[in-house]
Amino acid sequence: MIVNDNPKLRTLPASNALVIDLLDWKRCCEKRFAGDPAQFETAFTAQSPPAGRYRGSFSAYWLTVEDGVVTRIEEQYLP
Repeated sequence: MIVNDNPKLRTLPASNALVIDLLDWKRCCEKRFAGDPAQFETAFTAQSPPAGRYRGSFSAYWLTVEDGVVTRIEEQYLP
């Protein structure tokens, strides 16, 4: 179980060289792909798990932050 007990919202800028490393759920989970920032962002507006490879808020992600800027987003596999 994953719980985020901290209600504080943090907003950080994304690097112009942002790397988005996502799981290919159709070939789960040994295959990954480089995500498109616009498609990745759009997936977060879905009210149910979106079809296709972008899962938005229905998945978990690791963010790498360097000097206050997000440089990498990596999707975490959750069975």
